[in-house]
Amino acid sequence: LSGFIKVRGQEFYVVFDVKDKKVVKFRCDKSLKLLLAGQEQTISQRLTQQGSNLQGFLIELQELITRSLQESEEMNLDTFRHKSKQQAPNFYTKLISEFDIVGWECLHWASEDLSHIHLIVQDAANRNHIISLQLPPDYPSSPPKVKLDVPELSDDANNHQSSSKTSDYSLHHIIEQSKSTIANYQDFWDVMDDLDTNTWVLEPDFSTSFSYRSITMRRIVVATTCSIQIDVDPSNPYQVP
Repeated sequence: LSGFIKVRGQEFYVVFDVKDKKVVKFRCDKSLKLLLAGQEQTISQRLTQQGSNLQGFLIELQELITRSLQESEEMNLDTFRHKSKQQAPNFYTKLISEFDIVGWECLHWASEDLSHIHLIVQDAANRNHIISLQLPPDYPSSPPKVKLDVPELSDDANNHQSSSKTSDYSLHHIIEQSKSTIANYQDFWDVMDDLDTNTWVLEPDFSTSFSYRSITMRRIVVATTCSIQIDVDPSNPYQVP
């Protein structure tokens, strides 16, 4: 059994190995694995207790993820505020004022020196997407490098902010531009989500990757000893692969 679990506006891919109507193993994508790092024993104990009750285990897993997300968000914010007192004031003052405008809930992750940050946004279907930013030391005078997890035109998408002729490098502008790019792939992600939900996907292994929205390939089980690999065209996802 596999699918997505949504907690505090974030989606995580999870897989449950079932044997004799009992969950014997739990796997998840890399982002959730990192979030729950250090809590493997707790998860194992919950799985042992609730193995025959998948719904009960899901409820406990959701509570565990919620607490971990709250702790992560508080730590990110505390780190951000603390670093702002130690570094160049213009750089961090600008970032803090911009987050006050776009909302601190947009901050998904930040490196210790805050030169790299991840923003999280939702598309029309409430799917979460990560905007990765690499901020130059003289930001906002110079543009950041922007990376989006989209299936094609990745070079254009990754640099659409840097190559833009605009001098507006604000987080608000970056988010709006990224949402515009993301909107081009709604049909593609509808099709891929349908495949992931209603078929047995062998590849790719979502548990080893942060990024999966850009992956156009799926290898799915069609019989006991047979699988098929398909590649969906992002520009025409309803066309037969």
